[in-house]
Amino acid sequence: MTTENTTQTLTEGEAKSLNVMAKNVIQREETARKALAASLLDMAAGVDPSAMRKVMEAAAEALPYRHFLERIEVAGIDEALRTLRRDITRQLVTRRLGSSTCQLTNEAARMEIEASQNFLSSTAGYVQD
Repeated sequence: MTTENTTQTLTEGEAKSLNVMAKNVIQREETARKALAASLLDMAAGVDPSAMRKVMEAAAEALPYRHFLERIEVAGIDEALRTLRRDITRQLVTRRLGSSTCQLTNEAARMEIEASQNFLSSTAGYVQD
């Protein structure tokens, strides 16, 4: 019995595209964090909830890309993307929405779920699941 090797290798352009995508998402998080930090230093102004929300959304969106870049260092880009997509899919299937008494914690959990779904959508087609 022969088994066919179905390992797909990313092209140089695809690998570059994924790296640029990851760095852009992480840069948006950094920018949102800096804006929030700057707004918190203005003691005459109140805390802007929309700035906090932007940081939460950007951090959730950046999380899978951070994991992706970390995994590349260990496993290479093809394996990193394939295993991360598998792990995120498994997590989405088994994860429940937050049930904390803190609405902010529940919203952060919801944002992470949405960001994971966005990551899967954005990286679909780069590797065969």
